[in-house]
Amino acid sequence: MQSKNVNFFYEENCVYFCKILIYHLTFMTILKFKKEKAALVNDSKSFTTNNDILYSPDCQTLVHCPNTFTGHFNVPQGVVSIGIEAFAGCKGLSSVTIPESVSEIRMLAFAGCYNLLRIYNLNHKIQTIADDAFKNIDSNKCILKVPEGSAALYINNSNCKQFISIQEITLPIVEFQNYENKQAI
Repeated sequence: MQSKNVNFFYEENCVYFCKILIYHLTFMTILKFKKEKAALVNDSKSFTTNNDILYSPDCQTLVHCPNTFTGHFNVPQGVVSIGIEAFAGCKGLSSVTIPESVSEIRMLAFAGCYNLLRIYNLNHKIQTIADDAFKNIDSNKCILKVPEGSAALYINNSNCKQFISIQEITLPIVEFQNYENKQAI
């Protein structure tokens, strides 16, 4: 992943403010959103950004994806935690691949991702998944795809019970940018 450290700064004409507590960091931070970009006020600490996606400085926590994101998103290998409200409100997110390195999916991580149709969770064992990590997704349409031999673990996990369809896939899967143009895996 190519990335750069960025110190975000305050701009007076922001649309709104949203306070979040970043779990792996020990300070309170304020995110504000303006024209598809996230701006950040924080005690001059640096975050890492890659294609407008905000990560913790060590790139182990995916902190924020702009809610204007559309299409498929591959969470980078090496990310350990998908943060609180990281994808919340990304109505254009159609699918996501979660690598085996992710061990935690935090509160409201995918809340309000109404058009999320496929979640490719490549972890053979269940991550720590917050009760409301997938709040307000359309569980009638969204299919959770998991590695071969692990469906029973996910089916029996109380935080995955909302998924009507949990299907097994054979790994490795070929990475793709837009699954709608290919036959579903």
